[in-house]
Amino acid sequence: MTEPDYIEFLSAAGAALRDAPAPLPGDPEKTAKQWYTFACNHRVIGAVWPVIRQWKDSLPAYVLTRWEESLTVQTVLSVRQEAASRQLAEILQQAKIPFVGLKGYVLRELYPVLRSAADVDFLIPAGERLRVRKLMRQKGYPLLSKGTNHDEYRVAGTHVELHHALMDEEPALRRYYRDIFERLEPVSGTEMRMNPEDFLIFQTVHAAKHFSGSGMGVRLLLDQYVYRHFGPSVDDTVLRQELEKLGLWRFYTVVDALSESVLSPDGKAASLSPEQHTLLAYICAGSLFGKAGQNAAMADGREGKGHYLLRRAFPSFAFMKGKYAVLEKAPWLLPVLWCWRLLLVLLRRDRHPVQHIRSVFTVTEEAARQAREIRRIAGLSE
Repeated sequence: MTEPDYIEFLSAAGAALRDAPAPLPGDPEKTAKQWYTFACNHRVIGAVWPVIRQWKDSLPAYVLTRWEESLTVQTVLSVRQEAASRQLAEILQQAKIPFVGLKGYVLRELYPVLRSAADVDFLIPAGERLRVRKLMRQKGYPLLSKGTNHDEYRVAGTHVELHHALMDEEPALRRYYRDIFERLEPVSGTEMRMNPEDFLIFQTVHAAKHFSGSGMGVRLLLDQYVYRHFGPSVDDTVLRQELEKLGLWRFYTVVDALSESVLSPDGKAASLSPEQHTLLAYICAGSLFGKAGQNAAMADGREGKGHYLLRRAFPSFAFMKGKYAVLEKAPWLLPVLWCWRLLLVLLRRDRHPVQHIRSVFTVTEEAARQAREIRRIAGLSE
């Protein structure tokens, strides 16, 4: 797809969100086939389906069937995620453990169309992590993996991430979210929710994290647009004040302006600036979480190969403490656990670590320069 195709797709997605008609293209079959591949890559099948349904009389049966089958798969996944959310909420409520739903858990209720999600995300207090692991095991949900920010389970046939921290990798973000449970609002029982400003702040923080790595697809623009137009009212003064503390106000305004330009009925997609064209092409060129290998280019463009590899090989104490709770009581074990972590990586059967290191060393100066330019345009660097 070319950039005009991307803009046409996003304009149609905006129309679908507003339940408005979208003009029939000159070649509906070709357009629907191109859009199908693009929508699958970015996991936004549900966002454009209402428009495809409008065109059904002009589409061959096999094209329409392909869309319908994918929509059915996403609908089943969404139902499973809702079931998993209810089961998790019940477990945590009964154990009187506070929790808050993150990301898609909140956004799916605001979307006028089906919003796909890869998993279910809940946040619990860090001090409850071990008790929750025991509870989940007792309920028949074995721990699949544990990380610095979240533990992973399989519930009701869907992937679940139970977070015990938000953004532990960055010191500034770790400090900002240290008291998050004191800022939450009660919903029912032990379920909590973020206020509108905090939710949008976290959405921005999460998007910036992915964008600074491999990148992020068009759902970044859709989520921004939906929360601003279909979500609760937000105090923009508070929002700006908090995002400026985190150095993310520019990133937020860049994403917000681009989403308005390509999704709003009175958007100005025809008059995008050269930098907006560059950013839109970057967002659309990958998939939901960017492009393979882009993380290495971004890292090289941000801090250089040597520093990046050292940071990955020897993570910070805060990062390691999230993964190895024993460091809380025995911080002197940090060098030992660094070595243990490296040994585990070397013993892994898959070749991902080796491939990742190779990708870092093969980043060209041009790729690093382009990554620096994207970060600058997105407001993530000076």
